[in-house]
Amino acid sequence: MPTTNRVLIIEDVPQVADWLTQRLHEALGQRPVDLACSSAQANNLIKHNHYQLALVDLGLPDGNGVDLLPLIKNQSRRRSALSPPFLTTPSTCLPPYVPAPTVTC
Repeated sequence: MPTTNRVLIIEDVPQVADWLTQRLHEALGQRPVDLACSSAQANNLIKHNHYQLALVDLGLPDGNGVDLLPLIKNQSRRRSALSPPFLTTPSTCLPPYVPAPTVTC
């Protein structure tokens, strides 16, 4: 299982995912970022990776993002004593001038 400084973004709206990725790169540099567009996709990524930070959308097409938080936390506990911080992202967090999407889900 990779133990890099990976970031997981769980977001089904491409514009929001792209905006979050850009802001992360500006704030943290070019860290590896994995994108999941659904709960199922997130589950698969969580099983195979360790994340330093998880940005989780509350409303996903196939479930509630909150339900994924214990999975991320439990997976992280197996790898280290610390759990990654979480940020939930409601769709209202973006300004109305979001650029065109470059990420496809």
